[in-house]
Amino acid sequence: MATAVETLSKLERRMTLTFPLADVQAEVEKRLKVRARTAKAPGFRPGKVPMKMVAAQFGYQVETEVLNDKVGRAFNDAAVENNLRVAGFPSIEPKTSEEAGEGQLAFNATFEVYPEVVIGDLSGSEVEKTTASVSDAEIDKTIDILRKQRVHYHVKGEQGAHGDGGADQSAQNGD
Repeated sequence: MATAVETLSKLERRMTLTFPLADVQAEVEKRLKVRARTAKAPGFRPGKVPMKMVAAQFGYQVETEVLNDKVGRAFNDAAVENNLRVAGFPSIEPKTSEEAGEGQLAFNATFEVYPEVVIGDLSGSEVEKTTASVSDAEIDKTIDILRKQRVHYHVKGEQGAHGDGGADQSAQNGD
């Protein structure tokens, strides 16, 4: 597997991933054989479906899975090998067969990397500490606001979560 990394802008990179077509085809065949063990088709017992029918039914799906796995693994390996800190997911496009070469698959992965951050000397910097004081009047005001926000209304004379409302249902001073 060959990789080449080129810089497109300050944070954007393009990586060319190539690997042999024979590896992909071998993996597809291996996965199709595994899938054939449990494949079901009308007129055949489970697991006895001919390989041609399994390939026709599941071939595209298995090939896509294999390509996704191979390209993803190749991209991650190349990113680690080149010490790249990838930000987000890459945009991957296949290259044409003329660009890739005979018996090769090639893909372009365009992605962004995290910027290199260098922290300067902070020994000469000053930090200003702020303090805040809270008075008793501000505390009382906040408690009054909270009481108004969390007020409970109960029917007079009924038992509730905060005690009974009293046996007398007539209006009294302070109700």
